[in-house]
Amino acid sequence: MKNWAVKLSVSAGFISIPACAADEPPSASVHMGDITAATLMGSYEWNAGATGGSREEALVPPQAVEMEELEAVDVEAGADASVALEGGENAEIDVLLWNEQSVQEELASGTGEFTVPSEEGEHIIEIFADWGEEGYASYTLFIDVSEEEEDEEEG
Repeated sequence: MKNWAVKLSVSAGFISIPACAADEPPSASVHMGDITAATLMGSYEWNAGATGGSREEALVPPQAVEMEELEAVDVEAGADASVALEGGENAEIDVLLWNEQSVQEELASGTGEFTVPSEEGEHIIEIFADWGEEGYASYTLFIDVSEEEEDEEEG
């Protein structure tokens, strides 16, 4: 029985090792000024070529923030931001601002370059990356916007 278990684990390892890198879409991060924030991967469909594909359905961004107890990333209002995909270039990237229930506004279309909202407080942002035939993925970013720092040393 012991030999059978070893053969099974070796065989399973052999099967899964080549597919590890391509089983799911690349991870995403967002650069906002001097801050780089990780995102939470949501729903995706990913075609891994010869190894097949995978699909994952996840909560919509507001529910993901609540269920995963995401901590908001502090960022300045109006900061320039850009999405970076780890090894997943050539994607069309849309950036959406959510309220508690639905998409409120499109912040960017196609490029992944956007401006952080100017309204202070917590904001939920969805990043949607589309690689065409390779698949798509949704990512959630939770930010806490504070007023832009101004020079207060006048007079």
